Amino acid sequence: MATYYVDPLNGLDSNNGSSVFLAFKSTAKSETVVAPGDTVKFLSTQAESLIGTNTITMSASGTTANPIYWQGCDSSGNALSDGSYYTVDGTGMSSGIDIINTGSKTNRRMRNMLFANAKRFAVSCTADPSYTIQFELCSITSPTTACFGSPNLSVGYGFVVINSVFTGSGAGGTQRFSYNISGGANRSDVSCIGCSIAAFNTVFAQDWSNGSGLIYANIFSTNGTVLPGSIYDQGQWVQGNVFYGNSYCVGISDRTVTGGGRYVSIVNNTFVNNSKCIDGYDVTVSTVVNSYNHFFGNASNYSGGSIVAGSHEIGGDPLFNSPGTLDFRLKSGSPLIGAGPRGVNVAGLAQIGSGSGGGVPLIGEGLVF
Repeated sequence: MATYYVDPLNGLDSNNGSSVFLAFKSTAKSETVVAPGDTVKFLSTQAESLIGTNTITMSASGTTANPIYWQGCDSSGNALSDGSYYTVDGTGMSSGIDIINTGSKTNRRMRNMLFANAKRFAVSCTADPSYTIQFELCSITSPTTACFGSPNLSVGYGFVVINSVFTGSGAGGTQRFSYNISGGANRSDVSCIGCSIAAFNTVFAQDWSNGSGLIYANIFSTNGTVLPGSIYDQGQWVQGNVFYGNSYCVGISDRTVTGGGRYVSIVNNTFVNNSKCIDGYDVTVSTVVNSYNHFFGNASNYSGGSIVAGSHEIGGDPLFNSPGTLDFRLKSGSPLIGAGPRGVNVAGLAQIGSGSGGGVPLIGEGLVF
């Protein structure tokens, strides 16, 4: 298991990458040598520019026991603090639309990385029973087509984003966070935990089906569609999230799909200033748990099918600290303090929030099932 170094300021791709002083200059060069269990450390505060280069393509898979790691580091090789990043900038790419293309490579982990100004970060998850691609404390900014796009998250397992920040501000067209989370006859276990996702036309596009999914303790702000009307089957958990100023938040379908065992849990979320919150547009028999949710200032709390007000529903001004800067900490006197299941704060974000400009939201007070 080897450690390689990339330094766009002082490195050379003719180096062997074995130390801070013999670092490669580019991510692409590191991808020619990595193997399962290896770590690539990305150094310096200067952005790695892809001017005149093609898409960076991941060349190898890790294994369940020995994934391949990317870690943003300082000039000495020490891991960066939360909210700090090594930046890969795709503004000047000579061809291709993907800033990074994972292909079908599995068991890759990225931490403290920022990917900016390309059409998309392509992910193709394959039928591997472990987490395929994981982002932790990362950031992706200004994709013009998709954040994670086609090849998409279909017929596969294990896509995880944790405590990361994503913004599509200024992008247009088909701009979205992810394209398709659908397992077909397989499963599609997807987790999005403790993230801040803002200003996308669509967050999770198309279907989210056939396999467990966890959308927990995230902030969704000023997006178009967040979870479109296709959440169904085999355990989908939407818990502890803040939905603020979105056009469409959560949709639930009762379509017949492979696998059975329908269960959707929408618990301990806060919905504020959205156009449409929970839409059960063709729900008839699905098991939907809808409880301890808070609603304030929305055009529509419930619509479609048999979705009605849930148990322990909470109202009133949430008294967010500064929602305009994505700071959703609660001020004293908020009706969300202690109002969730077993006395936790609704949405689990009361004391932590998320800063703007790269601040990292943290996981809330505890997952409630």
